[in-house]
Amino acid sequence: MIEELNKILKVIESLDKHIKKEIISKKKLKEEQANLNDFVELHQDIKKNLEELNKIDADEPKKVLMLLADLNMNFHSVIWHLEQLHELIKKMIICYGEKTYRENAD
Repeated sequence: MIEELNKILKVIESLDKHIKKEIISKKKLKEEQANLNDFVELHQDIKKNLEELNKIDADEPKKVLMLLADLNMNFHSVIWHLEQLHELIKKMIICYGEKTYRENAD
């Protein structure tokens, strides 16, 4: 999935360059690339939490709850990262559509 998210970001950047009008700032694109790098680490954290949950003694509720809480926070972070990319896609849809519609209407 991480590879696909990187490809999406590259497509957005390519479309942004294609219409010769900056829809998404270079700063924002760099920020999103950094977010995707964080996403890689997040993926590793999720794998680690799952491994620990699979090994843990279910009779240790404090440890189980702590790991579940960590997993919950991981999922919250995943959602945030996806929402950030989703916002870029929505912005591109609106602005790219407006730009290309105007060009074709002329």
